[in-house]
Amino acid sequence: LAWRCFAFALPTPPSPAGARGAMAKRDCHGEVKPVVAGKVCVLGGGAFGTAMAQHLAVKGSKVAVWALEKEVVDSINTRHENPVFLPGYTLNERVVATQDIKEAVVDVEMILMIIPTPFIARWVIENQPMLPSNVPLVICSKGIEESTLRTPYEILVDELPGKYHSQLCVLSGPSFAKEVVSGLPTNCTCASKFPEVAQRVQSLVSTRTFRAYTAHDIVGAELCGACKNVLAIACGASDGLGFGDNARA
Repeated sequence: LAWRCFAFALPTPPSPAGARGAMAKRDCHGEVKPVVAGKVCVLGGGAFGTAMAQHLAVKGSKVAVWALEKEVVDSINTRHENPVFLPGYTLNERVVATQDIKEAVVDVEMILMIIPTPFIARWVIENQPMLPSNVPLVICSKGIEESTLRTPYEILVDELPGKYHSQLCVLSGPSFAKEVVSGLPTNCTCASKFPEVAQRVQSLVSTRTFRAYTAHDIVGAELCGACKNVLAIACGASDGLGFGDNARA
């Protein structure tokens, strides 16, 4: 953990010429050199979806945000902000929004799914034919589907044809939207059954302040992401009642 925190202070070498869209390369210290995607799609125009769109746009990618709400699409495209879900932040001009899924996913190198967990299954069933199957599909949604107890990864495995399964990756970690959009240091995990996919996602999302690490423990990444908010609420209640550090720990 100390090494990972120290890594935020290390300079990040620029991507070599021609590295756009290429597989991440590790240097002799094991650090992954970030790669800039030409275009990324973010499915979901909420707070975290907007924050990740801004993060990737600042890194240099064109970002298409698919949002359900027309007011979100209009405000991003005309005022470069999302006052509905993430007010007070100006978005990079490389962030554009649309309600047309086909338009959002054309020519993308990576898709981030940040749709609320209760709606993932229905959304996938309705829109799967429009999703490309040859780019990483990164699951950023957290939680557990109440009626089935499925995690977002399990929902996608159940509802997507097999040709998509080798591109699935879970991105999870302590990553509050306001801190991501502000460029504050953030650490997350890219978990996939396929190391090359995890490394690909790692290279496309990593910057000097947004550090991603790979893992194969999809279950652990999703359950930790789902449970951390419950524990945070419990800690807040404990603090509010004045129970002290012992109860909080």
